[in-house]
Amino acid sequence: MLAPDHTLIQEALTEHLNLHHQLKLKLHALTTLNLQGQHDLSQSILHSVKHDVLNAGLKLLPEFSLLTPRSYMEYTVQLERSLKQLRPIMQHVVAHQAGVPSEEQKQHLIHEILRLKKASEQQHLRHIELRKQLNQLLTPLRQHFMDLSTLLEDRLSAEGEEQHTIEHLQSQLQLLVQKLGRDAAEATPSSITFGTPVHGLTLRLRFQQYQEEAPVGQLGVTVSCLGVALGSQLLTPELQRDLDLLNSGMQHLHLEQQLLVVAHGARDFVKGLLKTVRRADEHQAAQAYLWTINSKLLDALLDTLTQPQIRVQTIKLLHSLLSASPAWQKVSEFALQSQSTTTHLTEVITLPPVMLAASTSMQGA
Repeated sequence: MLAPDHTLIQEALTEHLNLHHQLKLKLHALTTLNLQGQHDLSQSILHSVKHDVLNAGLKLLPEFSLLTPRSYMEYTVQLERSLKQLRPIMQHVVAHQAGVPSEEQKQHLIHEILRLKKASEQQHLRHIELRKQLNQLLTPLRQHFMDLSTLLEDRLSAEGEEQHTIEHLQSQLQLLVQKLGRDAAEATPSSITFGTPVHGLTLRLRFQQYQEEAPVGQLGVTVSCLGVALGSQLLTPELQRDLDLLNSGMQHLHLEQQLLVVAHGARDFVKGLLKTVRRADEHQAAQAYLWTINSKLLDALLDTLTQPQIRVQTIKLLHSLLSASPAWQKVSEFALQSQSTTTHLTEVITLPPVMLAASTSMQGA
């Protein structure tokens, strides 16, 4: 990273922006999650998910948003300051001293490289610290997901001959949620360069009984779309047919079984949230690794500078560092653009509800 490949870092910054946007959407969707009529244990698990994830996630989101682009911008500023000191020394050494610096010049070079190394290590430590916080969020979320999965699978296996019908409806609900969600519509390096805004919203999928206004459950579905404001026009004829099929299928189950289908939908949402948080954690690990490599390269340069005789390798490393300014400037400019790319989170849109037949609510109870 002495002279970074700015296209690779642009891709990392783009991934960071998309992860931040998806985290924001999924945390917003989590606030809409609501299940009634469930067993106490599943209610307790979902309550814990909301409590743990929202408390930690909303605190982490601002830092996650800023850290990656800020790291590159701050380091570029320090690099430019150091290069102002390093460049005239090296030019004089090469032109008038056959590439061999005096002891005083060598100490000036070492001093500036040490400042750069310190700046690099600070960025590494910041990413490590944020990754620790993400791990603190991941650990209980993984456990909640496993607890909920175990509970729901135990309940499903107890349904016997109706298990196939329930599994089919769960699959239909999962497909519907996948069609509604559009997390694949993400920013690209080009869209960031052109300042194309990223839009997103939460669709609230409600489940309620006939003649009852209060929902027995709600699932939040995250939707994002690049460059186009989103709205209720997302309910296409195809999605309306999916809703109708789900409505029709639910009439063949009694209330306890209907609620089991809905609870599996909540489990799938938690699984998606877990996957996004895990990707955010992996992103922080990758960023920490990049800064580790940068620090090691600076260490190698320091090692050659402390040798009794300046070597060809030293001159090459210094030349690489001195010529890095244009690449780092591109990185810094793109980091600023990615940080300032407009992200819009519009209101929650409630789709037509999936109706549960109250008249069959006691069958098999």
